Amino acid sequence: MTVEQPYTQPASATSSRARTVLIVAIALLLALLMGLVVVFYNLLKPAGLPVSAGTTADEMTWVRSMYGFGPATDEQLYAPVSVAIAPNGDIWATDQTRSRIMVFRSDGTFRRLVHTGGGGTGKGQLARPESIAFDPDGNAWVADTQGGKVIAFSQNGRVVKELPAETQARGVAVDAEHVYILDLGKVLVYDRATGKKLTSFGARGTAPGQIDAYQGIVAKDGVIYVADSFNKRIQAFETDGKLLWTVPGGTASRG
Repeated sequence: MTVEQPYTQPASATSSRARTVLIVAIALLLALLMGLVVVFYNLLKPAGLPVSAGTTADEMTWVRSMYGFGPATDEQLYAPVSVAIAPNGDIWATDQTRSRIMVFRSDGTFRRLVHTGGGGTGKGQLARPESIAFDPDGNAWVADTQGGKVIAFSQNGRVVKELPAETQARGVAVDAEHVYILDLGKVLVYDRATGKKLTSFGARGTAPGQIDAYQGIVAKDGVIYVADSFNKRIQAFETDGKLLWTVPGGTASRG
């Protein structure tokens, strides 16, 4: 009598089926992961964030974003803290962590690196560039907080002048005749043409006329405006240090 043997599926067929099941499982997991990414993005994105060029949100129209000059990490902005527009329309951005300045054209395309290298405190070097302002001649004045100085760069990146701060150059403003450096608790006034220090005023504190600011100084028509951040106020001074007004005033506090 002949005994029939049970049918056994070939090993190759079993292996093929296992691969198919594995591929389907991986595809499902990837789809689930992408779905979670979309959900978390929609939950965490800021309200009114535009999704495409020309989209209007909160009465502002997003035009473009600029990240650097290449795809590599060290070719991108890391910690941009200040931006200013040059007379020719170029956009200058200081990157305090990478110790350099990136310049973009008005259409957002990259133009040049004004300062390269790992940074330093030597002549012509930037250690921690932050505030930036342009003078009427088109030179970019950059406050180097860690380097304790302000450096003026021409449009092609050449160092034009260096001015020392007393401790930290936290901010800079420029007008036709003067350069104003926001230092710790005071403002230093220099002659823009000669680089000679003319005067300084202010002291660190909370009283009217005293300053406790991290960054924020502009000058226009002979008046210096200081964003006195830790005292929660704006103060206006004449170039000789005379206090013109304080807004809003009141009790100062850190917070």
